[in-house]
Amino acid sequence: MNERAIRITHTILFILLFIIGIVSVGISGYLVGDYNKHGYPKIHTAAFRDRLKITLTASVWTVLFTLILGIGFQVAGHKPAFGILTHLIPIAIGFILFIIGAGSVSRVVASASPASPRRVPPKHARH
Repeated sequence: MNERAIRITHTILFILLFIIGIVSVGISGYLVGDYNKHGYPKIHTAAFRDRLKITLTASVWTVLFTLILGIGFQVAGHKPAFGILTHLIPIAIGFILFIIGAGSVSRVVASASPASPRRVPPKHARH
């Protein structure tokens, strides 16, 4: 592959990752802000808070590193500072954070659902 095609491909991929990261920052930031203002659900308050902050961290991490790596690759792509490992490590960490956040938020939402078999009823409702 020639250098021009690699630059175009990287630019498209970094723009897509940046847009996805911005959308994710917006959604997770809105949820964290809304819950901080109005209070978290009565069930699993700390669990919701911690798990939503993981998704916010993953989003900010992705936006920050796609911006740095995208600009750095365009300006100094031939330098070792912007080699394949420099791209792979931060993006892989962001991906892992997203997987952790999505899985843990799904778990806590499913366990808080009224129809969930894992849901523990409130103390006053137990017989």
